[in-house]
Amino acid sequence: MDAVFNIFETKNYGICVEGLESDNSEYLTEDQLIVSTRNYTYSQTVTVNVLYSLDSVGNARYEAMNINNHETEIDRTYFTDLHDGLYKIIHLIIPNENWIMYLERHSSESFDAYSKIYWYDTLGNKFKNYPQGIEVTIDDILNETSATSTIIRAEKGKFIIYHLNECFGILCKDLFLNLQKSCNENDNAIKQKIFNRDLFWMAINSIKYLVSFSRYYEAQQMLERVSKCGLLCDTKITYDCGCTN
Repeated sequence: MDAVFNIFETKNYGICVEGLESDNSEYLTEDQLIVSTRNYTYSQTVTVNVLYSLDSVGNARYEAMNINNHETEIDRTYFTDLHDGLYKIIHLIIPNENWIMYLERHSSESFDAYSKIYWYDTLGNKFKNYPQGIEVTIDDILNETSATSTIIRAEKGKFIIYHLNECFGILCKDLFLNLQKSCNENDNAIKQKIFNRDLFWMAINSIKYLVSFSRYYEAQQMLERVSKCGLLCDTKITYDCGCTN
């Protein structure tokens, strides 16, 4: 089976990671009493989503992890209160104790098809190996690159600019209200507000252009350049034109 998922933006400065394996008929049906290498039923697995933020040179920082035990048919993970920038989402399908017990009862020789056997203990909330039953870390799982392990994996990038857009809206509103009061575009304070608005408008459009061509690291570099020194908005991020560099 293949790991298939989608990412979409949500409220609360967040994203939702939605597993599409069921919609894509990747899982064995629950009444298929067969054993197939690297193919599982929905109830025999968990979904693990790991979120990393990336800087403009590719350095990754761990942000969060969520494990869905497949207790319902909805396979969605929400990450909220994110800062602007580039993210990497690693989406994993890992067998659980239901799969281990099923193979032990019906086809123990099928374990031989795997180079590494990792599974998730939903009762103990731990990743383990087999047959040793020793607890392993999420780093062990993520560092496993064998195509014949029990881990089904996919990853995608996502770029978000919630706070940049929010700040642009604040700057536009502030400029509009001040222009109504003074009606003088040559006022120095008004000029600075116009400059700030134009700066953010250029940054937003440039970032969107780069992201549309999957030039994510260039977009991240531009975001970092506009996010350095001066507090222009009452948001969770500090912005600056970079003129002090």
